[in-house]
Amino acid sequence: MSSKRVKDAAILAVLLPLTAVALVVYLPYLAIHSVSNLCRGHWLRTRFQKKWGSQGKNILFVYSESPNWKDYIEREIIPKLSPYGVYLNYSRRAEWKHKKPLEAKIWKQWSGAREFNPMAIVIPDRGKVKTVRFYQAFRDYKHGKDHLLRQKEAELLSLVSQNERADDRPDS
Repeated sequence: MSSKRVKDAAILAVLLPLTAVALVVYLPYLAIHSVSNLCRGHWLRTRFQKKWGSQGKNILFVYSESPNWKDYIEREIIPKLSPYGVYLNYSRRAEWKHKKPLEAKIWKQWSGAREFNPMAIVIPDRGKVKTVRFYQAFRDYKHGKDHLLRQKEAELLSLVSQNERADDRPDS
């Protein structure tokens, strides 16, 4: 047997048990974390619907005072969403804990680690919570390309109209 094969066999003999131990330790954590995340999402969704659903609101829209999008959002997007939207100002997130704790938790649950501002979190009565991220669209818009921004706005308005149609359906 060559020395390379001996080295490979030794490495494999060490890595296989370590990998097995890591899986045995990590998989239960992953399962518990996934179930916990699912339950938390359901709880937050139910609380949001209790608080805002009776007012017809099913969107949490988060944006900041960035000059790249603030004026546009307040002029073009918020008027279209006003009957459906609840808003968080990311620039004032230090106030969230006291003024909008539920909304802050919802943002944290569904925002992720990238492109989380500006974004919309659509919380329908039924079905999956959906996010529409606007960061890249505004980055393109800043450079004179508005196609992605128009696409994101259309996606968000489509989700709003889907939820309106779902509200019109009789309960089964």
